[in-house]
Amino acid sequence: MLIGMYHARVDVATEDRLVQGFASGVVRCMVATIAFSLGIDVPDVRHVFLPGFPRGIISLYKALFSIWKK
Repeated sequence: MLIGMYHARVDVATEDRLVQGFASGVVRCMVATIAFSLGIDVPDVRHVFLPGFPRGIISLYKALFSIWKK
């Protein structure tokens, strides 16, 4: 699998498979909501694309922190 899709309605088994695949490098690209970046700890993330500007300063802080914590 090269591309994974992660969102709030992903079941637990799929979530585990996606997270493990992304951490191991099997999933090369993850299309996901901000919730994915809050729960993943992968040191070699190279690019994060935000499709729009976050709605508020708190959302902006969370998005930037999830990128910079790597």
